[in-house]
Amino acid sequence: RQRQMCIRDRYCIEPDKASELTSSATVKSTSQSAAWKQLTTAQQNAVNLILSWGFGGFESPSKNKVHYYYATQLLIFEIVAGKRNASTFDAVSGKPLLTPAHTMTETSSAETTVANVTTAYDNMVSWCKRSVRNPSYTASSLSSAKSYQMSYNQSNGQYSITLTDKNGTASVTKASDVIVSNSNVKVSVSGKKITFTCSKNLGTTVNVTMKNSFLKEHGIKSKNSLYLITSNDYASYQTFAQGSNYTVKDGYVKLTFPDVVKLQLHKSSSNKELTAGNGCYSLSGAEYGIYTDKACTKKIGSITTNASGYGSYSKYVDASASYYAKETKAPKGYMMEQAYIEGDNGKLAENYYLTQIVQNGNQTNIQ
Repeated sequence: RQRQMCIRDRYCIEPDKASELTSSATVKSTSQSAAWKQLTTAQQNAVNLILSWGFGGFESPSKNKVHYYYATQLLIFEIVAGKRNASTFDAVSGKPLLTPAHTMTETSSAETTVANVTTAYDNMVSWCKRSVRNPSYTASSLSSAKSYQMSYNQSNGQYSITLTDKNGTASVTKASDVIVSNSNVKVSVSGKKITFTCSKNLGTTVNVTMKNSFLKEHGIKSKNSLYLITSNDYASYQTFAQGSNYTVKDGYVKLTFPDVVKLQLHKSSSNKELTAGNGCYSLSGAEYGIYTDKACTKKIGSITTNASGYGSYSKYVDASASYYAKETKAPKGYMMEQAYIEGDNGKLAENYYLTQIVQNGNQTNIQ
């Protein structure tokens, strides 16, 4: 029973005690309440979150919402009694839940219905789960955050990565709720997927903080207003809670960039006594297609040599991948070669793959 000081949005936090509240009740801070301090930190956070979503919090304390009052009390008891995991709100195996159908009394049934309380109860369980579950790819702190390497796209020169949430919560639904430490990285969100893009290699780790859009959209914030009410006359009676003090938790990831290089070809003659100073021969204008497959069917660009036989691909490429070059146009005085050059066989020097091509008449040797 709650007397005199009673209003509907006060809740018992000790399932094993009788409820009695008199005019001599004392309002205490959480640090002064023995009942509150007996709860684990996870239980305290869970109770605060339930109070934030429940009757008197997100759901207004009005008569037509009284079913949320009962649902709020049931969930608090489940957390305090260890029937629900305080960190995930999942049911604990072997500990039956306090479902509305099993706990509704004649008094409560006179104010609402089992069906209404069940709906409120199910809604609150879903809301609480979405509140504590940041996307599966995030960590609870920056120091423990996983690093994800962005991929380089040779066709458009962009770096990008798409992460998919496997928690099924979609708790981050707006790009504006994703904070990156470098403004060059752009963000887009679509359902459970979030995509990061950047037009250049930043050469450093980018830190990302993800706010819980679900909580923000519904105005669930830290209110710093939780207090406890205890009876001065009966120490064995129930402690009541009102208000809430839930802190929104963020998720964190880190983004890195791959090592990239430029492809460079050098074409030269093996018979320089014949070709040097001979106007019938020129190393300028040899054209090579650059491909990502050995069969040379997936072309990403081309290289044209200068008068010294050098040519470079205009874009950076992933240093860990293999690339292939095939001559598509022979320079003056030479016939087109039939060989291909495997880029990753060249030596990496000063951010270039160096591939030497020595050509003598109709025959090309790859060194």
